Order: sequence, then structure tokens, then C-alpha cells
Amino acid sequence: MRYITRHCRWFVTIAALMALGGCASAPTFKSNAPAPAVNTARTPVVVGDIDPLVQQEYDNALTLMSVEDYDGAAQILQPFVARHAEFPAAATLLAVALRKTDRVQAAFDIAQQTVALYPDYAPALNEVGILHRERGEFEQSEAAYLKAVTVRPDYA
Repeated sequence: MRYITRHCRWFVTIAALMALGGCASAPTFKSNAPAPAVNTARTPVVVGDIDPLVQQEYDNALTLMSVEDYDGAAQILQPFVARHAEFPAAATLLAVALRKTDRVQAAFDIAQQTVALYPDYAPALNEVGILHRERGEFEQSEAAYLKAVTVRPDYA
């Protein structure tokens, strides 16, 4: 039962990330850089509006995530996010892959930067909530989760 529950949650996360991906213009992410101090919010564009080759590269990372090859996915996503930082779904997925491979601080930095650029992007807010929870920062975790469902009520 635990195995099924874990995989159902993972499937829902992947489906949400696929459905909510977007594009705009943004600076390159660095895992050790702090989040921008000013609100530089972007408006994501739908996943289907990106170049088919870019979409294929992202889909390859999703495939690796679906079979729990988080290291392989991170190897694709790190240069992908460096080239396409405007794609918040990829940055969020990279944060998940890094968290799953115990690179929690790098995951936290990327998730925070994604939220700074896309403050209404529910998957990134959810990942920030997970990372805060794993650090024992329960008030910050709850705030991130609540903001995620506030900006996207259907994102429960």
C-alpha cells in the first residue's frame, strides 16, 4: 500500500508539472545564488508553445523522473535550466530531482529562485513547502502550501 501511495503522489506531481509548465524570459539559475530581492515576476507560457526540440529534451527528463532516475534527470535538467531558465516547470523538476538525490540546499535555492520569478507558480510553491518541511521549518512550509492552493485552488 505504501508503494502505491508513493507512486500515486509522484504521478500526480509529474502530471501537474507537465500541465503547468511555461515560458518567458529570465536569468540563469545558479544553485548557490540567493533569490532576487525585488519582485521580477514573469508570466509563464503553456508547455505546448515551446520549440519541439526543447520539448523533447524536457520530455526526456520527465521520462527519467518517472522511472526514478533522479541523477539522470538532473544531468539533463541542469544544463536545460541554464539555457531555458524561463521554463519554471523544468526548474521545479530540477529542484525535485536534486532533493531526491540529497542535494537539498541546491534544490532549495532553485525552488526559491523559481518562486521569486514566478510567485504564482503552484508547483514551485509546493516544492518550497516540501523543502521547508524537510528542514523542520513548518510555518514556512505551511505558508508555501497555502499560497500554492490560494493561487491555484485546483492544485490541492
